[in-house]
Amino acid sequence: MSLQGELHAGLADPVFDSQRVFRAVLDALARPGRIVDLPGTCAAVGGLAAEPLAILLSLADNTTAVWLPESLRGDTLTRHLAFHAGIALTTEPAKAAFAVIDGAVDAAFIDRFAIGAPDYPDRSTTLILPCADLTDDAGWSLAGPGIETTARLGIEPAHPALETAIRRNAALFPLGLDAVFTAPGRIAAIPRSTRLEE
Repeated sequence: MSLQGELHAGLADPVFDSQRVFRAVLDALARPGRIVDLPGTCAAVGGLAAEPLAILLSLADNTTAVWLPESLRGDTLTRHLAFHAGIALTTEPAKAAFAVIDGAVDAAFIDRFAIGAPDYPDRSTTLILPCADLTDDAGWSLAGPGIETTARLGIEPAHPALETAIRRNAALFPLGLDAVFTAPGRIAAIPRSTRLEE
């Protein structure tokens, strides 16, 4: 089979869809815990669901290395990301601008991702966590910029390692990691400025 025959379609409308995904991610980061609609823009490829894939195709490029867990490092997804967005993968967490996180990644490993530097706090990793479901009426209690009083965000399945990392993260601000959660048709985010309350 030719290489061309093995390729999958990227974003349905690369210009419009990438702008829509970008706006959705910004909205989610500006309002921590708020669930934002992300209508379908592409299909799942190589084991990666459509929503995290759309985020990578919209926000990453040949200047932003992407880290994937072992379960997603197949040729199909690697080729897809390279062909549609020029994305190169890295096996070094500290070099990743974006990282897809699954339940196999523990808190100690999450600590290996870049948190930025005092002069360049933006040189940090954005974590993308595919979930089965998101809810805003249960789960973590959030506080911080963009939240008037408190907000709630629940993810399914639970990810204790990520909770540990987010609690550590708040003490690092303005350094730290930003986390974007995806579920079918929806996303939510917890930026580095957000605290998890007891």
